[in-house]
Amino acid sequence: METISRGVQRARQAGPRRFSLIEVVLALVVITFGLISVLALLPANLRATRDSVADTHSSQVGEHLIQVLSTAIEDAPDDATWAAKALALPTTKPDAAEPGEGWTRWLSQEGVTYWRAGDDQQLIRVDMRRDGADYSEFSAICRIWRQPVTISSYEDGAWSTRTLPDSVAIGLQVEVSWPAQAPYSGRQKSLFALNVFRKAS
Repeated sequence: METISRGVQRARQAGPRRFSLIEVVLALVVITFGLISVLALLPANLRATRDSVADTHSSQVGEHLIQVLSTAIEDAPDDATWAAKALALPTTKPDAAEPGEGWTRWLSQEGVTYWRAGDDQQLIRVDMRRDGADYSEFSAICRIWRQPVTISSYEDGAWSTRTLPDSVAIGLQVEVSWPAQAPYSGRQKSLFALNVFRKAS
């Protein structure tokens, strides 16, 4: 009993235990490793955020563009206008190289500017930037073409399909690829499609 109380007294006299140099170094190593691991995740998170924003912008651009084009096409008052706006579009996806120059400004709305190019105006360059900004927030190239419209009907107990003549309807196709600065093969792409029917005159 006396031995125990002497040990307690010695411990009280010695004061609080201090960390050794080895323990401090080990603690610093663990903290440093943790910080490096957290910092290594930041570029991946920034890249994911940037890609998510670009996906949102591409959807907005694709939906807006296909609506503008379809409205202009379906409102064609006569055969000549329908032919110029609908039938002039290529029947397959344009694979021609994008011109470096010769783009014609076509439309500008709410910070988004569209330029057209190509023999049939089948290429559209998109530039999205905020007011007063000297850099593009989102840039893309859109390729436009048409396909036949096929409809299905159920008659006499059986399904049948038929293709509408292109003088009545077209399947409008818009591919948005971004960023515009990258080679075509390295871009992300989204496809938007809408069947456009000519209004009865």
